Amino acid sequence: MRHRSWKKAVITAIFAAFALSASALALNQPYWDNVKTQEDIESIYQFNLEGKQYALPCEIADLRKDGWEFAQTADMTAKIPGESIQGAYFIKDGNKEKAIILNLLNAGGDAKEAQACRVTGIDIRASSAAAVDFSTIDGISLQSSRADVEKVYGASDNLMYDFSKQITEQGMSIPSFFSEAANSDELYVSLGSGDAISVIEMNYYKVFDTDETPVSTERPAYLDTYTAPASVDADWTKGQFQLDGKTYQLPAPVSEFLDDGWTFEEEGNLPGLRTQQIEYLTKGDRRMMVYLANADEHMVELKNTYVQKVDVKAEGGAQLLLPANTSLTSKIADLEKAFPNFTKITTEKSSSSEYGTYEENGQSFYKSHAADNSYDVYKLSAENDVEYEYSYQTDKGDTCYEVAISCGDWNP
Repeated sequence: MRHRSWKKAVITAIFAAFALSASALALNQPYWDNVKTQEDIESIYQFNLEGKQYALPCEIADLRKDGWEFAQTADMTAKIPGESIQGAYFIKDGNKEKAIILNLLNAGGDAKEAQACRVTGIDIRASSAAAVDFSTIDGISLQSSRADVEKVYGASDNLMYDFSKQITEQGMSIPSFFSEAANSDELYVSLGSGDAISVIEMNYYKVFDTDETPVSTERPAYLDTYTAPASVDADWTKGQFQLDGKTYQLPAPVSEFLDDGWTFEEEGNLPGLRTQQIEYLTKGDRRMMVYLANADEHMVELKNTYVQKVDVKAEGGAQLLLPANTSLTSKIADLEKAFPNFTKITTEKSSSSEYGTYEENGQSFYKSHAADNSYDVYKLSAENDVEYEYSYQTDKGDTCYEVAISCGDWNP
């Protein structure tokens, strides 16, 4: 199943079948002259499928009564995390030659079975749906050409049409899920070899008042099974470390960090069965990035989640003790000696800007300074998904900039 999830107003592709990038769009004016209301924009997301007409979003039941079923029975009862989208294959009347992908939206905060979710998109591929009778409401099908697409919708470098953005620019409000996010409502056409269309994908995200989910204030019981280690074991595959004198083993309840004086930079919630949401913890003048996850099926407060990854920077005086008595001050040669599989994986480059003010003749002035940085990245990776990633600033030799420690999911 393909999976998409979002937090706040940002949609993040998790299992993207292809990358989508913004491009200039020259509107087909006669077509857009007829788009004047929200009903007009919603009509774009209608399609014809095997002789039946549907409109996004729709219910799975609408397609099942016409003979479309989950290609894999197990996908029907698979849990989709809260505020997420997963794509599942459907076939017509048991015919695997007629296979489509339906993007299923769980707009609530709690995890939900796929069969109880709403269809928010359809993905038609020449590789699996060549025998499927499909066309958009405007007549575009797998048999159409680039010229056909551009004649209807206008010219676009990659044939991606973000309709919500175009309508918003005309002053209309689209009742879709985070419609201010890029590509939240789209028609995407991908060309294969030559001028042939290989993929047509339509997505129209929309939520309703009934999708709202109350946040559970209960602390999930699985978090109470955690036992903090007394000291850092020499076996680095256990995912242990000591920060500011307190020993942790990942995955660990985020409350372990909160009890040691760390606080959330921003309070919030995490939907059911969601993983890898980035948040920041602060302690004094220090700031640490953590990746949080929620193994419970209910939406919970951030304080009732667990930590999958910590990113500890050397700046700010962090006291980090790692396996084999290594630390943020360890040299590369020392780490290579302590860990036989300590391996350089890449050199990363980044640009940053520093801002500040200065005074001259009694007046304050604003200034900025751009800096280019390069980091050599080394990694320790275990079969149980425990990883230690060390970043050394290239122009400063053996000076460690940060260490990231991560683990796999918590399986209660």
